[in-house]
Amino acid sequence: MGIFKIMSRAFGGLLLVTGLFLFIFSFFITYSLGNIPILEESVDEASYELLMSEITTRSNLTESEVLALCETGDERAKDVCDAIDNPMEATGLNDSIISLEQGLKALEGLRNLGIILFLIGSLFIYLGYLNILNALFSISVKSAITSGFSIIVYKFTPNIILKALNSIIIEKNIPMEYFDIIRNVILTWLKYPINQTVILSIIFTIMFICLSILFYMLKRKRLNKDNKKK
Repeated sequence: MGIFKIMSRAFGGLLLVTGLFLFIFSFFITYSLGNIPILEESVDEASYELLMSEITTRSNLTESEVLALCETGDERAKDVCDAIDNPMEATGLNDSIISLEQGLKALEGLRNLGIILFLIGSLFIYLGYLNILNALFSISVKSAITSGFSIIVYKFTPNIILKALNSIIIEKNIPMEYFDIIRNVILTWLKYPINQTVILSIIFTIMFICLSILFYMLKRKRLNKDNKKK
């Protein structure tokens, strides 16, 4: 019987930790979705810079000369001027953002999955103790640790993204001058979602630490009562 209780607690702990991590991650997805307009603005500016750099290099004209040419309505420069007016569409990044937004909306469903896994994990932990106070204490401690770990994960997310970007740029032989543009676009977009997710994780950590202390005190109180009866 003892081995089954240990397995139940271990399996329950795994489900609970996974569920809470997914729950917190779903909020990161929600915050990222809400910040899509910032991404669109950054991508639009970056697309303009890239297009203008390519145009000026090919034509040997300055940016002001290109813009002046567009103002004249010269038909020969119509395609170029249209691209400058709608840089995201010209670079095809508009469709990429739409696909990204759809993907993020699909990932929001992880919140419900996280809640389900958390509840099932809590049930298995209870079955591993068959004692409500011990189970609640264990759930609170594991949740506090998971929330605390989430703070670290999201704090280091920008560094992880930059390292991944650097690896991709080296692997794909992308010119390094594009690195700053890509980095600024992504970090500008994710700054708010990361900060909000860190704050949420801190709130969860404090809440579960307080619950851990409460259930520990109740456990001690119950234990002292049982010892007195003996």
